[in-house]
Amino acid sequence: MRIAYEKLQRDSPRLRQERDRLLSNIQRSPENGPDHLRLAQINLKLHQIDGAETSATLALKYSPDSVEARKVLAQVYGLKGDLSKARAMYEEALKLDRSDRAAKSALIGILAERRELGPAIELLQAMGPQNAWDYQYYLTLAGAYHAAEDFAKARESLLRVLDLYPGSTEARWHLAEVYEKTRQREQAIEALRHLLEINPYHEAALRQEFGLVQAGGGRGSRCVRHCAARVQHTALPGLYDR
Repeated sequence: MRIAYEKLQRDSPRLRQERDRLLSNIQRSPENGPDHLRLAQINLKLHQIDGAETSATLALKYSPDSVEARKVLAQVYGLKGDLSKARAMYEEALKLDRSDRAAKSALIGILAERRELGPAIELLQAMGPQNAWDYQYYLTLAGAYHAAEDFAKARESLLRVLDLYPGSTEARWHLAEVYEKTRQREQAIEALRHLLEINPYHEAALRQEFGLVQAGGGRGSRCVRHCAARVQHTALPGLYDR
């Protein structure tokens, strides 16, 4: 967040200069759709939400087939909390350009936030990975299956992530979640131990393995035994209480 803020501070003078130039152009040629669109994008970057909405609406008026204007409006509606309008704009954009991955990803996020997990998963499946090494795609797919409580498919997707990127601690953490949710305690412990081999200082994993092992009457791995004194007086949250 701080980096984004600092970048905005650096870019603001340049963006404001460009905004002033565009406003001057629009005064001379008020029906120039591309200028209205660029002005909308700049206003969005400057967090001038109402200005972005006005400019994007005008961009759409003068360039009715503009995918980018619809995407700006969708972002504006999302920021204003109107997810129904945001969804409609992204869907319109995708009718015009089915290959727009940014619009698809944003729409998936809205569907997930609205708990419309079936359509979100269908869109993810239709989108597919960007390339043969796109492990982030399978991580996102696993999250959608997990939220929909389809734990078998969540596990399958997480194992696919680990095939592509064995060092993913995030995938191993979520795999432990899946195993615990399906009451496979030993497999959950094993997933956490693999995670701790990669990152021995993952405190949440240390606490979770310690809690699972203690619940089963065991002593835990050597790493956890060494850390037991540090975590044994800490409340052990469930994996879903984070």
